[in-house]
Amino acid sequence: MELKEILLVDAKAPICSAISFILQSHGYLVMLAPDARTASEDMGNYCFDLMLIYLNGYERDKLDLIRQTNRDVLRPRS
Repeated sequence: MELKEILLVDAKAPICSAISFILQSHGYLVMLAPDARTASEDMGNYCFDLMLIYLNGYERDKLDLIRQTNRDVLRPRS
């Protein structure tokens, strides 16, 4: 079985720690990014199978990260 890599984006340590623990106990490799800037840098260095972003209201930097991910990953088919 191929190891799946997940990027978890949030600054709230207790929530991240709990989610990370649960995912790792199910065999996933989890990387934590405290903010959208760090997550964007991590995306440039690694290839993730899934990105989980905690949104609390309107957070422009995280929404921009989602838009960037859509441009990078979801390309039109030719």
